[in-house]
Amino acid sequence: MPRWSAAQMLGQIALGRPLKLREWPSDMHGQILPTQLKLREAIARGRISDVRGRQGPPGSKERIEELLSDSEFTLLVTPHGTLTVHPPHQRHKFEEKYGIDDLDNWWREIDFDQDEGEQAFAPSAPAESCRTQPHLRLLPGGLPARSGEIEAPGSEPAARAEELSPDPAAPPPRAEQKSPPAEPIRRGSPEQYDWEEGFLFMHQELNKRGDPKNPINAVDGWRSDADVARLVAAHVAIDGRQPDLKHTARVIRRRLKEWRAGQAEHNLVQVERN
Repeated sequence: MPRWSAAQMLGQIALGRPLKLREWPSDMHGQILPTQLKLREAIARGRISDVRGRQGPPGSKERIEELLSDSEFTLLVTPHGTLTVHPPHQRHKFEEKYGIDDLDNWWREIDFDQDEGEQAFAPSAPAESCRTQPHLRLLPGGLPARSGEIEAPGSEPAARAEELSPDPAAPPPRAEQKSPPAEPIRRGSPEQYDWEEGFLFMHQELNKRGDPKNPINAVDGWRSDADVARLVAAHVAIDGRQPDLKHTARVIRRRLKEWRAGQAEHNLVQVERN
């Protein structure tokens, strides 16, 4: 039975086409999270029931749709076929509940049944073009002549003459108002970059390397939030073109704050347990 990767399933939901991750358009960044939520809802409602992934070392894949339906946490499938928790600050609570050390490496290579995906997220049919109305001719008395009806002799010229005769009481036609010129399209705006992918990458690096502000974790290229922003900017670059570093730092600031809050909460729980 054919299977879709996570990227193909998300592409089917967002674009109506099961595109692989490398085939995604550059403007997909704003659609990733809403698409992930739609997929989770479809799994919770049973529209998607055959979800499989690989856990730990290489081995046979197992079904994980029940895990994705956990009502306590919003567990999402990433385009890379792994799992993430939304919002990110709940990650440590989730890891404690299931007794895992690293969510990023817990389940991987998640895929879906292609037939279910096509049925659950079939692309919407294009809207039908408006049908042209049949030509109506006026009968005596101003009633339109339908197909098959006979016009009264001389009625059509009279109707045309009436249409062409100017009404002396009618106001003069207004001068056509020109619409204001459209604003020029701004190119190269920061919104073109895939920030959701950047956030996922940032969390993976933070969980792997630790907080760069902690001297224990400080190494060359990982000593400050600016270093985090530099890595994220390089990761979301398009054709070698990176977003502005100051703008990147502003974009990731809130997510960094959430990650640190989650870390502090996790450390507090560990201290209380000890």
